[in-house]
Amino acid sequence: MPCTSSADTSILPIVTSQRDRFRQRNAELEEELRKHYHTILELHTEIKSLQSDNLKLYEKVHYLPRHLTEAEAGM
Repeated sequence: MPCTSSADTSILPIVTSQRDRFRQRNAELEEELRKHYHTILELHTEIKSLQSDNLKLYEKVHYLPRHLTEAEAGM
């Protein structure tokens, strides 16, 4: 089934336009993905910081009752 020249030229702009839309959408999705990765990295950093803070607070709370008991016993 031979293709005519007019059929090729009428389909070409449609296919080209579709390709350009797909490229644009792909670029948008890649940018969105980069933003999500950046957000994930920030959240991981925040989690590590909060875990460190929690550990320090736990150590203070754990130490405080023992310290108070020892101070009362010493009185």
